[in-house]
Amino acid sequence: HSQTKQDHVMMMMTMMTMMRKRRLLAAAAMALSIMAAAVCVASGAGLGGRFGEWRRASAEERSLEIGADTLVPVHLLLKQQKLDVLERKFHAVADPASSEYGRFLALDEITAIVRPKQETLDAVNEWLQQHGAVNVRFVKNMDVVRAELTVEAVRAMFGVEALEEFVHDRTPSRRKLRSATPVTLPAHMAEHIDLVKGVSEFPVMQNRRLARQRALEEHHAASLRALIAERKQQAAVSSAPVVLDARSRGGNFELKIVVVCANGQFATSVQKPCSEQDTMAVEEIVVVATSTSTAQARSFSKAIGIESATCTSNPQVQEGHVVCSVTLPPSERFLAYNVPTRVQVSVTYMGGAMSDLGFNPKPVVNVPPVTTSSLKSLYNIPQHAVGTHPNNSICVVEFEQQYYSPADLDMYFDAMGVSAGNTNVTIIGPNHPPAGGEANLDIQWAMGMAPNVPMTFWSIAANSSVEIDDILSWAYAMGNRSVVPLVNSLSYGMTAWKVDKYLGKGYLQRSNVEFMKLALRGITIIIASGDTGAGDLGAPPMSSPTCETFHPDWPSESPYITSVSSSIATTNTEPICGMAESLGGIDCSITNPVGESFASLDQGILFTGGGGFANTTARPTYQDEAVTSYFKRASGKLPPSHMWRMDGRGYPDFTTVGHNLMTALNGKLIPIDGTSASAPIFAAIVALLNDARMNAGKSPLGFINPLLYSIAKTTPAAFNDIVVGNNRCGAYGWSPLCCDAGFTATPGWDPVTGLGSPNFRVLFDAVMNV
Repeated sequence: HSQTKQDHVMMMMTMMTMMRKRRLLAAAAMALSIMAAAVCVASGAGLGGRFGEWRRASAEERSLEIGADTLVPVHLLLKQQKLDVLERKFHAVADPASSEYGRFLALDEITAIVRPKQETLDAVNEWLQQHGAVNVRFVKNMDVVRAELTVEAVRAMFGVEALEEFVHDRTPSRRKLRSATPVTLPAHMAEHIDLVKGVSEFPVMQNRRLARQRALEEHHAASLRALIAERKQQAAVSSAPVVLDARSRGGNFELKIVVVCANGQFATSVQKPCSEQDTMAVEEIVVVATSTSTAQARSFSKAIGIESATCTSNPQVQEGHVVCSVTLPPSERFLAYNVPTRVQVSVTYMGGAMSDLGFNPKPVVNVPPVTTSSLKSLYNIPQHAVGTHPNNSICVVEFEQQYYSPADLDMYFDAMGVSAGNTNVTIIGPNHPPAGGEANLDIQWAMGMAPNVPMTFWSIAANSSVEIDDILSWAYAMGNRSVVPLVNSLSYGMTAWKVDKYLGKGYLQRSNVEFMKLALRGITIIIASGDTGAGDLGAPPMSSPTCETFHPDWPSESPYITSVSSSIATTNTEPICGMAESLGGIDCSITNPVGESFASLDQGILFTGGGGFANTTARPTYQDEAVTSYFKRASGKLPPSHMWRMDGRGYPDFTTVGHNLMTALNGKLIPIDGTSASAPIFAAIVALLNDARMNAGKSPLGFINPLLYSIAKTTPAAFNDIVVGNNRCGAYGWSPLCCDAGFTATPGWDPVTGLGSPNFRVLFDAVMNV
């Protein structure tokens, strides 16, 4: 009986196992069926982080009318043909050793290479018509199609849930109509389409200057909150003021502190700080700056009456505590030029008592303001060099509603004594008040350094609540025009690994293809390398708040563009300038002519130029020798190998001054910083070289990297080597402020300053001999 029972149990277990297997097989078959029927092509990642800086609009915030028949503009980026042929041609026309050098292609010739298969065009067109698409337009290369679809059609075609209104966290005026779920294409269409735009991507703010300004504002509030928490835990009472910001710009010394009373409490009275604390009121702010190098042995001090400071209290930003700002103009001569200093601050209370000392975390350096004349002298550019070829052209490309002021441009020309000649600007896209510092800087310095070269101001603006003002939109808009600017400067970027996450899977690779297409037409693309060092340090989603590994900046890391970083115009141009006197250091502010050092927090300014090695693309052959030589020179001094990819594309390629550039904004000249200042300056220099070549019957330069790396090898005097600085830090206001590891400038190419800055007259001769 027991045996029969055991057999029965075994039989039941066997039947259950077989049923379980059948269920698993059925589930697997269903999963395979689903996978075969649909392919996900948009940005992945869980919904928790996929929205980036965006959130669903609340009921009170909603402003977009969304119905089943609401039209949604969508871009489909179609699969291209013969990309291997495209890349071979790209390298051939840019290689000065190639017989095809400078033989650029016309728009229809590029179309003949990349045009999608006819079956792709037919399938996509039929699919769109089946779903009632209107205003269907293919670009001239036939590899992008824009169409308008109803909300219901978008849901049916791309397998998404309802489209909703999303609002940007930091800029509430920015609204997008988006789906919270990634795009999923049916299998029969996935073989024809690379990328869908306008449905489920969530663009991050990529304007470097706007992001840095925003970060600095947030930093002040965060620093104050952290210090309040820290001091509450301290047993000893400290009266040291909190130094939020200390900087030198355009010769002005600027200081911002939080006032602390003698009893250790934060001041809350704006009129007489600390008088409300039943203690001594503050009478003076005392600033002491001491040189960081013992070889310079300088010390500067200044007592500023509290009545000369501007004190404010904003509960939303400063938690009700008093923040006092002081500006010492150049006439005060508080800091000598070219002497990096450590800044300490105290306050004097009524009766003469002194507070404890507060410290600025990074050095401060005062260097002279930069004008077009001084920069031309630094780069050996003839003062009266102007463009004369009618078909030459330069363009500054702006994103995120950055517009320029014609009145400010005229003021800049007058102030700089620029013989402007042709001051007409061709405007593509919107341009209306108020003017932005980014746009004003770009157009003024590009036109100031290359006067009379025809200028285009290209403002990339979304046409609706769905479209985004991104670099890929600009690239295929350029590719859709028969006549386009030859040299283009863009100050735009984000951490490379986040591109596909927020802009759609395949976005980065497709951008590289578009860059190649533009280069094949003789177009130069100059990209600012970023303002937050090798780590692309900063707040997500645009940057990365960690020192565990480096985060290359895109599109600077692309091998198909030219990346430009920033320097400071200074006399501290050699390592000996920063050495201790006991080691033989010298005071270079006395001995040296003005040259350049790398722009970084460690050098006393508020940002650090980006540089490093790509994780997404291999090192191109044109920089093989330069990078290999760098590895030999830097052996034993490189960052830990787990932090970066040794065989990746190295950037930047070049450097120009990016600090203290005097720019007209709202009727006043102010100094502006950043790699976004360096990019248009380098673009202007390329435009001058193009002008000379075109007047001599030669081709424009197009993608310049292979030629200029070759010139650097044969004619090293064509570039000013920059050998002081490192990129371990980020930008003031971001967190973390600095990491232990970074790359250091060396003689020759390095991932800090590239090949250096241009020596125009020598570079001119070399370029004209090709």
